[in-house]
Amino acid sequence: MHRPFVASVFLSASAKAGAALTAPGLFEPRTSGCGCAAMSDQTPTSASDQIIDARRREMAIEHLLFGTIRFVAQRHPDLLDDLDGSLDHLWDKAHGEEKDDEAVRDIARRFLGSLRAER
Repeated sequence: MHRPFVASVFLSASAKAGAALTAPGLFEPRTSGCGCAAMSDQTPTSASDQIIDARRREMAIEHLLFGTIRFVAQRHPDLLDDLDGSLDHLWDKAHGEEKDDEAVRDIARRFLGSLRAER
């Protein structure tokens, strides 16, 4: 059974997670909500530190997203097929020469392939 809503929810969550990588103040200690501190209370100072910090956040988000999808897919086996079928709607938000929709889709396909290999 095809569930486009499920795919759009996960892709939307994924897009939000990606956007969160560069959200200002995202990893500042929080005093509201759950009351827990975020990953880092230090703001990177140099461009190199910012790149390293962004890479670390990307790895952490990828790990959490991968685990979440794995967990849900174990209970809903059609999820991976649905996500795979939605990749035509995935695009690169960059502009100019950097824009490569197929490269973005390829990353998603490899991500889904890794999840399928764990079945």
